[in-house]
Amino acid sequence: MNLLNENLEKANITKAKLFSIISHDLRNPISQVYQFLDLQKTNPNLMSEVDRQAYSEQISRAAGVVLETMEDLLLWSKSQLQQFNVSAELINIKDAVQHVQDLLQSQLDHKQMRVNLNIPPKLILHTDKNILLVVLRNLIQNAITYSSNQSIIQIYAKQENQHGVVQIIDDGAGMPERIRRLFNEPSMPIDSKNSGLGLTIVKEMIALIHAHIEISSNEPSGTCIDIRFPNL
Repeated sequence: MNLLNENLEKANITKAKLFSIISHDLRNPISQVYQFLDLQKTNPNLMSEVDRQAYSEQISRAAGVVLETMEDLLLWSKSQLQQFNVSAELINIKDAVQHVQDLLQSQLDHKQMRVNLNIPPKLILHTDKNILLVVLRNLIQNAITYSSNQSIIQIYAKQENQHGVVQIIDDGAGMPERIRRLFNEPSMPIDSKNSGLGLTIVKEMIALIHAHIEISSNEPSGTCIDIRFPNL
């Protein structure tokens, strides 16, 4: 009976997290898509062909964010149900980071931010591609969130022993201490309502591939994120 009650409590917590994530992380990009489409429908004569093309690109990017978030939800749900298997393959790290940057370009443009990539073109990592992309996307997205307008995000990568090391550095306002503690203190739980799906899934996914993450201050301002991915 105690085991049954414990499993039921875990199921209820997972369900509550899922509803919180759906309402918080999917609402914004879907709202963006709706607003763009509604503007094109109600005021078509106010936009030039250049404006229409720009809005179409923003709609495409917002829709891409929705798709990626839904895939995150599926991945996270499988991990909660213990139905997820790690599948390692050879991945070019620079290509992976560039893919993530393309997905987040509309958010970068909105804040007039730039990303500088300092990654060897032939740096290869043997790990789970889906997990790698999810971790990178959510951490870069958080760097955008906590950075100032018109700032720069620096992304470095190198091979160190048997690990692929990725470093994400921003010079913005800095990630709040309560967020950094979520990773630097392994026993501290993540509240998906306050932290979002991104940090919830990052903490759980890096454990599946035995990666290590450390978040520290980037003096005099900003945040430095170090992720060490082992070759599986």
